[in-house]
Amino acid sequence: MTKPIRFGIVAGEKSGDILGASLIEALRTYYPDAEFVGVAGPAMLELGCKSITPMDRLSVMGFVEPLSRLPELLKLKKDLQECFTATSLPRSSVSIPQISICAWLLTCMRRE
Repeated sequence: MTKPIRFGIVAGEKSGDILGASLIEALRTYYPDAEFVGVAGPAMLELGCKSITPMDRLSVMGFVEPLSRLPELLKLKKDLQECFTATSLPRSSVSIPQISICAWLLTCMRRE
């Protein structure tokens, strides 16, 4: 028996959760046994996405707030890396849409 396809997905706000849930539904039509893991909101969780932290932990604004939460964000980056490599690498990683934080997390993971 083959392992199910695994997708890494990170949503940082409500609109990302809604888009992520639509993406999960669409991918399930092609990959019914697919696994989804990363950072999810309520809509994605309802569809079976496994979230390693609450989505609202990615909500940071301005310049000072991200700096003040840098240790937490770096830990989240490390946790995502471990999650994505613990059992198997995801086939694809998607960041929706909170470009600054989510894209930074995924870019850092690609480098390492």
